[in-house]
Amino acid sequence: MANVKIMKCARIQIEIQLSFSIQTIVPRLKHSLSLTLKHFLPLSGNLIWPESSYKPLILYNEGNEDVVSFTVAETDADFHRLSGTNEFLEATEYHPLIPNLAVSRERAAILAFQVTLFPNFGFSIGTAKHHAAIDGKSVHMFLKTWTHICQSQQQQQEYNYSYSPLELKPFFDRTVIVDSKGIDAIIAEQLQELDGGPHNRSLIPWKIEVLTGAVRGSFQLTRENINKLRQLLKESLQMHMQKIWLGKMVFFVAVKAISDAIRSLETAKETILYGLENLAPMTLKSLVEGKGSHDESYSIAGAISLSDTRNGDGIEVGLVLKKHDMESFAFLFHQGLE
Repeated sequence: MANVKIMKCARIQIEIQLSFSIQTIVPRLKHSLSLTLKHFLPLSGNLIWPESSYKPLILYNEGNEDVVSFTVAETDADFHRLSGTNEFLEATEYHPLIPNLAVSRERAAILAFQVTLFPNFGFSIGTAKHHAAIDGKSVHMFLKTWTHICQSQQQQQEYNYSYSPLELKPFFDRTVIVDSKGIDAIIAEQLQELDGGPHNRSLIPWKIEVLTGAVRGSFQLTRENINKLRQLLKESLQMHMQKIWLGKMVFFVAVKAISDAIRSLETAKETILYGLENLAPMTLKSLVEGKGSHDESYSIAGAISLSDTRNGDGIEVGLVLKKHDMESFAFLFHQGLE
C-alpha cells in the first residue's frame, strides 16, 4: 500500500533575498540527499517481481545513488493558509505538494521527493514512498540521516559517516530474522489473492478510497495538557467511575496511550520505541534554520498521525475526516482539555 508524508516549513528566516536563498537551499538539499542515498542504496532502486520469486524484490545498483526522483516545483498557493492550523482545509489542497511515484505492474520506484517553492514565503518538501518496500520507521531514519548530513554541510563541515550516531545507520541483513514457519511465503501467497486476484503480482499500490469533501485537521497536545489529562485519568480510575462523559472518555483513552508511550521512553531507553520524543527532528528547521516546521501525513483516511509540535513542547495530532465529523471531533477535543 502506498503512503505519503509531507514536511512543511512554516517560515524560512534567512537574512538574504529569497531568490538567492533558494539557489543555495535546493542544491544543498540535492547534494545531501545524494550523500544520504549512498548509505541507503536499496531505497534508490526499484521494486520488481520476477516469476522466479514468490515475493517482490528490490533491484538497485551500487554506486548509482542518484536515481531517486527529485522534483522542484513552484506554486502561487497561499503559504500561510496551507501551513496554518487555524482552519480545516480540504485534504486535496495539499495534493499538488506531493510527488508522483513512478509505478507500473512490473516495476515501482521506492521513493520520490518534491520541493515546492512558495515565492517570498518558504517551501515544502513532499515525500512519496512505496509501502511494500519501506515503512514509516525506515523513512524516519532516512530523513533523520538526511538532516544530519545537511546540517554538516550547513556548518561547512566534511561529513564523515563513520561518526554518525548508531541510530542513523541502517541494518539491511534480513537473515537475522529466522522464519522457521515460512510465514513470509504464506503472506506473499495470500497477498496475490487480494485486489483482483488470483495470482495478482502487480506492484501498483492498492487504491485508497478518498473521502468526498474530506478535510484535514491538526490538534495540539502540549506536555502540560498530557500531564493534566493523565492526572484526570488516574483520579477517575481510582474513583472507579462507571460513567464518564464521552468527551472526557475520548481523551482518557488517547492520553493513556500517549502517556504510556512517553513513560516507556523515560524508563526503558533500550527499547525499540526509544526516540519518540524526537518524532520530527528532521523537519526543515533543522535543514535550513527555518522555524515553525512540522511533519504531516496526508494519505491517511480514518487514521491518525502523530508528530512533534512546531515548538517541540508536545504532540500534534493529524487526521482526515468529513467536515461535519471533524467539527464534532474538534468540539470533543477542546472540551476534553477544559
